[in-house]
Amino acid sequence: MRRTIVFLSLLGMLGTVAGMGALRERELLQAEPPAVESASTEAGAVSGSVGEAEAGAAARPEAKAGGGVEGGAGIDAGAGTEAPAPATEPSTPPVDPEVPRPHLRVVALGWEVLAPGVLANDGMEPGQDSAFAAVGLDVSFSSVVDAEEIEIRLGRGGADERGADVALVPLPAFVASYERLRALSPQVFHVVAWSRGRDVLVGEGEVLQQPPRGELRLHGEPGSSSVLLGLFALEQAGVSPSRVRLVEGGSPGRRHGLQAVERRKSREIDARDLVLSTAEATHLVPVVAVAPAGVVARREADLVTWSRVWLDGATTLGGDPAAAARTLASESGAPEAVDLIDGLGWLDFTDLHGAAQAAGLSGRGAVELDGLFHRTWSLWRDVGLLTTPPPEHVPLTAIVIADLAREVPPGPAPVSPAIHRDPSGDEPGVLLTHTVSGRRLSAAAESRLVAEVGFLAGVFSRSTIEVTVPRSSEAADRVATHASERFGLGEGRVVVVPAEPEPKGTRPKKPRVAATVVVRDAR
Repeated sequence: MRRTIVFLSLLGMLGTVAGMGALRERELLQAEPPAVESASTEAGAVSGSVGEAEAGAAARPEAKAGGGVEGGAGIDAGAGTEAPAPATEPSTPPVDPEVPRPHLRVVALGWEVLAPGVLANDGMEPGQDSAFAAVGLDVSFSSVVDAEEIEIRLGRGGADERGADVALVPLPAFVASYERLRALSPQVFHVVAWSRGRDVLVGEGEVLQQPPRGELRLHGEPGSSSVLLGLFALEQAGVSPSRVRLVEGGSPGRRHGLQAVERRKSREIDARDLVLSTAEATHLVPVVAVAPAGVVARREADLVTWSRVWLDGATTLGGDPAAAARTLASESGAPEAVDLIDGLGWLDFTDLHGAAQAAGLSGRGAVELDGLFHRTWSLWRDVGLLTTPPPEHVPLTAIVIADLAREVPPGPAPVSPAIHRDPSGDEPGVLLTHTVSGRRLSAAAESRLVAEVGFLAGVFSRSTIEVTVPRSSEAADRVATHASERFGLGEGRVVVVPAEPEPKGTRPKKPRVAATVVVRDAR
């Protein structure tokens, strides 16, 4: 009986196991089709993604085989799946509207000088849609009429609403103010313009051809660009600055007097009284951008950005000066638009190549800022405006211009234009006559004369320079040839003029002259 019970129990358990197995197999067979369908769907999705990626790559021919993008860095294949952002120009970094923009305060000596910046800024104060705002920089401009106010504002600094970080000022005024600003270690970091007729010398032209003996009066404002023009012209004519007496205000009241004038409007001067101007001496008076050394060191990137936008503004100004004049005229205290247009005609705003050449970074020009600084300092000291020797190092930094040139190379130096005169026309008048005293031109004097001829050709960029060496035509040829080759002067810029033969058996009444350099009028 017991055996029967055990057998029946085992048989029941075996049937239960068999039934459970059959039920499990049925469940697996019912679940298999949905599993296959899911796998097929996933495979199709992956295939579609690859196809889209291939189509996108085909639509972007600039993509490189190595995973990089033209103009940008290579992309690692194992990197994240996000698509890289399109490359942006280095000169226009993205601006975060949540981050406060840096602020530069710029002051200028004269309204006209501000034109490129105000045009790019949509006014004297920061414009929301201006070119400066687009690159993340706020700029405020202001104009003053006195060089002493420039000193005061630089002394206060840009953190003061009545101060300034940057000053736009003619180089002669900057040199005259340097002793007062020496503690700030001010540095010229950019050249924004050249005076082209704004600074004028009026009076008797014979003074520059046959200088009188004794004291000579020069009427004008000490430290001004026009007075610098007068001192430079007199020194070239053989009048030592120590013989010149500066007289403020008024007009020449005696014979041999000259007056230095800063011209703001046309027809302010009678053309018959005009002796010389920066319309002829085109590269004697630069307008420079100056900042304390601390500002240059801390805010180099801001100064580079400011200079880049300024240059773009100068280009825009050249295409539509009336728009800049209207923008300036709308500001409180500004002159009328027609007067601003008149004043803009007496300035020549530089491009990047002109600034680089003036800083000594490009071309073979004889006129560079360091040389102009030393000449100006010497003239101001000789007439008593400065009391110390020039600084050991010229306060000039080329770092901003160099950074700009690396971003956008300034291109090849423009070739000095050739000058061809009509032989049937009248001979141009004489602007200056520079003489080298002595019986003969020594080797050292000849080398100095080459540099001086190149400098005069650079300052008087539209004039013919005539060289005469009375007792050596070969020396005259060498001076003309070496000056032309060294400074890249065009054909006809420097010519040799034979000396008039001296009558035999006569002793010269005039002092011996080793060489003569004549600067002709541009006409």
